[in-house]
Amino acid sequence: LIGVGTAFAQTPEKPGQLTGRILDGATDQPLSFATVAVRASLNGRDTLLGGTTADAEGQFTIQSLPAGEATVSVTFVG
Repeated sequence: LIGVGTAFAQTPEKPGQLTGRILDGATDQPLSFATVAVRASLNGRDTLLGGTTADAEGQFTIQSLPAGEATVSVTFVG
């Protein structure tokens, strides 16, 4: 899998967003309806910050993400 994304600038007062397109690493074809999740460790606990399902073209946007480090994961069944 290849996840192509862009994180937009954010401040503590203004949440950020993650936008991208999920592609198959072998064929470069979009992975329709792949699941995208953003997680972070908050107070020592793994916390889901946001998630979505990519569209038919593999494109996605996750809004209202807090500032800080996070892990992005993509899952696809097919």
